[in-house]
Amino acid sequence: MKEDLKRYKEMKIELETIEDKLEYLKEKKTSIKSQIITDLPVSTQSELDRLNTLLVEIEKVIKLYMKKQRKILKISNGTHTWKNS
Repeated sequence: MKEDLKRYKEMKIELETIEDKLEYLKEKKTSIKSQIITDLPVSTQSELDRLNTLLVEIEKVIKLYMKKQRKILKISNGTHTWKNS
């Protein structure tokens, strides 16, 4: 039980870190979009590639966040085992 509580707290911190990273990536995405829109007639493929790469990274971070969140829910419901965690 004590170990579960410790792991739960650690996972909550991980979630906060992931939230911060997601916010950073979203801000970066907005910045890139603004540059592309501002320079629309001359936007380069590399700018579009950077935006695409960023969107893929955001999707990965969201999936990681959701996975951690599900684990936390299982812990709080008492149904999670720590094998394969």
